[in-house]
Amino acid sequence: MNAGADDYMGKAFELSEVEARLRALVRRSHKTDDHVELGHLALNRKRMQFFIADEPLFLPRREFEVMWELITPPGNVVSKKMLADKISDVGGFIRENALEAIFYRLRKKIALSGASIRTLRGIGYLLELAR
Repeated sequence: MNAGADDYMGKAFELSEVEARLRALVRRSHKTDDHVELGHLALNRKRMQFFIADEPLFLPRREFEVMWELITPPGNVVSKKMLADKISDVGGFIRENALEAIFYRLRKKIALSGASIRTLRGIGYLLELAR
């Protein structure tokens, strides 16, 4: 650590611990806040919780991971392949129609938040303020 390392983990660690530490490193490198808002949709990274107008938005694990990727940082386009790879790690291989079903459910859940998920054909998805 004195030689310049940011972190250290001993062997026999959980994958979730590695993911949490990597997210922390990304936050520090991008100077992102622990609280992100887009319209009335908000993410509190410390609590790992989404909110709509200060009301908790409870999401199943795969939907949570998709929303996390879309809002970190806001305005980033996220490819379908990257999202499929990310959530496949959560619970096994995911088919394209299952990913489309996740987006359908998420769009309904955030409809009143002032944010929307836009499909950019052939490119990916973008979380943005609703038009």
